[in-house]
Amino acid sequence: MSLHQSNALFAAAFLTVALAMVAMVFSSIRCAADEPPGTGSRTAQDEEFNAPALTATQGNARAGERASDAPQTTALTASVIHEPLHVRGSDGKAHLEYDLLSTSVFPNPVRLTKVEVLAANGRRLLNLEGDDLKARTQLLGGTTPTSKVPPSGAVATLIDVVTPPGEVPERVTNRITYELAPDTPEILKALISSLETRGPRLEVPPRPATVIAAPLSGEGWFNGNGCCETTPHRSFRTAADGLRFATPETFAIDWVQVRDGRLFEGDGTQNEHYFAFGAEVRSATYGEVVVVRDGQPEETPNNDPVNVRLEQDFGGNHVVVRVRPGVYAFYGHMQPGSIDVRVGDRVETGQRIGELGNTGNSTQPHLHFELSDGPDPLTSNSLPFVIDRYTFAGSVDPDQSTDKDLVIDGTRRRERETHPLFPSVADFR
Repeated sequence: MSLHQSNALFAAAFLTVALAMVAMVFSSIRCAADEPPGTGSRTAQDEEFNAPALTATQGNARAGERASDAPQTTALTASVIHEPLHVRGSDGKAHLEYDLLSTSVFPNPVRLTKVEVLAANGRRLLNLEGDDLKARTQLLGGTTPTSKVPPSGAVATLIDVVTPPGEVPERVTNRITYELAPDTPEILKALISSLETRGPRLEVPPRPATVIAAPLSGEGWFNGNGCCETTPHRSFRTAADGLRFATPETFAIDWVQVRDGRLFEGDGTQNEHYFAFGAEVRSATYGEVVVVRDGQPEETPNNDPVNVRLEQDFGGNHVVVRVRPGVYAFYGHMQPGSIDVRVGDRVETGQRIGELGNTGNSTQPHLHFELSDGPDPLTSNSLPFVIDRYTFAGSVDPDQSTDKDLVIDGTRRRERETHPLFPSVADFR
């Protein structure tokens, strides 16, 4: 929207002693980890991993000295924010998306060296290493690439498994390989028996993406922020009620209009300079209007928003339509006074909803559109969708483009029931 007892007495006594021994061990570990500088206790997140570190092979060798069926101690746990969701993209391939969390229980930093996604039969579907892994990994509250998990911290790796459309796996599992910092105290190294974390095993829901109509009409609609690269949308996470994570914008799209490689005429300092400003926003589905927010003033292009003071201000003037149970359509950043529908109205596909503007958390005129599993755009999870029909007009080349001049490459073609991927350009009826 910018642009997570007859032996009872004996048992109780044994448990008390055991807990005391565990406390003593971890107390000693903490003392070792808290040694003064120069004794190998640095915990800065940007610490370099240049010296030799304990490798996965060495860690697994240590584990081999233990009972074969004993659980292995690891510095990381692996989990996901939500179930894997997939969509057929405008590249003709299926994209399976989820965020893989690596959470550290270790007092020193560790570095991810490899993340793999495997099918149920063991076939490797995705392998991320080096710069590729770093580019798709970030702290939970940021977008800066990193491969380092801070002490007792967590990072998210944005998983994008690409397969032929008919070959989306029914189940996947994950394998994370990591290394300890070279100055990790020996007593802490001794605590870790494996530098490989496996899991979790995930079921891939078979349900297809929702088919919608285009929420706009005309030519040159550029997906300026969307799936499945590491865009702000794909990277956005929130927490709901302190109980769960949410990924509100995984498949959301910020639509801006381009003409002859330009987003605006003039110097772009006024909303009216932008080709997208004032475009008619149409309902992409049928359904019932459940939220209408109006009255927020327009923001000034290319400046930080100044009218976002409440949670509901982020979407600017917006409308939420309940398509069916568990599926809601969101239309954000519309012009003040332009919204034509009211809460309780039934809308039909193609019906006018309002006009595209630059309100809320927005730095230039655009339409923020998404489907989600709840009516609140900040605490719901994004859902995949495909557009019934449109013309693929190419993709913006980021290496050759500037803020003022966009270079669009690719062959025009008709698309049916696919998701226009970032940074594609689409023509709508």
